[in-house]
Amino acid sequence: MNCRHGNLTTFKNSPYLFTMNTIGAFQIPLFLVSVYCILKKSPWNMVFYKWLILVFQLAIISFNVLLTILCTPVVFYPYLCGYTIGLLSQINISTRSQYFISTFALGCVGASTTVLFEYRHQSVLPNFHILRHSTEYRVFKNTVYYVIAIFHVWLPIYFENVEDRESIEKIVDNWRNAPCDIWNENTVVFSVQKLGFLHFYYMGGIAIVIVLSTIYAVHSFYIIRATRILLSNEMQKVQRKFLKGLLLQVLVPYSVLVLPAGLGLFILLLTDTWDQMYVQPGLCLIATHGLLSTITTIMVHKPYRVFFFILCRRCLLMPAGVKVNTVDELTTLPNIRMIGIQTHVTKF
Repeated sequence: MNCRHGNLTTFKNSPYLFTMNTIGAFQIPLFLVSVYCILKKSPWNMVFYKWLILVFQLAIISFNVLLTILCTPVVFYPYLCGYTIGLLSQINISTRSQYFISTFALGCVGASTTVLFEYRHQSVLPNFHILRHSTEYRVFKNTVYYVIAIFHVWLPIYFENVEDRESIEKIVDNWRNAPCDIWNENTVVFSVQKLGFLHFYYMGGIAIVIVLSTIYAVHSFYIIRATRILLSNEMQKVQRKFLKGLLLQVLVPYSVLVLPAGLGLFILLLTDTWDQMYVQPGLCLIATHGLLSTITTIMVHKPYRVFFFILCRRCLLMPAGVKVNTVDELTTLPNIRMIGIQTHVTKF
């Protein structure tokens, strides 16, 4: 065994566990606010879209709570092995079972992201377009997205004996500064290779979500531009606003947090001397993805944003200043002005 006593690390009372739990505890109230906003503050034109946002938000909530509080994995990167020190471990739920639970939520995050872009793509397609699908077919297609995403993360280890201690020994033989707690009794091993098939397999799943979402987004912008003659200026602005909001909601968390953390870990993977001390801060950084995603969801939708600011003022016992209410007014919409109909609308 090549591990040295100096590499021995106890994570159960470490700053890593405290940081992950703090991140998780800080995110939960904001998650609850976002769910309330989606259910109670969504405008009438988001009557169907809000349910897709809700599923997306619940998937992120579930995964981040599992990552930061319930499971809290200790990963021995770049080898795909590790164990958990979260609350589920305290009630003797196996690491293998926790993997299935957490990756179920992760698969739902990927599928719900794709479904959001699919819905926005379908909403901008004219009725005569060849890619316009029936509701039944779209339900079937989106169900397939979820099934594929979940089975993608489950299949690699479903039939494997991931608790094999000989696999740990193979890793230690090839890892000259392997941490001694890799021999933890709850450690599971998915791959004994530093960079092998499973690494590319999991990255391929992420790539598929990114490619599909990009295709839907790019074609949606193209359709909005190509059908601008058929749509009023107001409708074009609304469609672009929703699509840009969705892009911010998804891309900002990934680009600001996940990509730098993943890039940093990949660069360290290529180095000859690998130290486990770099992995846990990277996981803490990735764990804040849910927080930033939730903040972005609230900020890009005006009704959510207004409610959140009012709530913050009340919680901080600050004077509200100008009272924020909905203002009812009679206005003539530009697209129906020619027929002389006045419509009663509510302006936020």
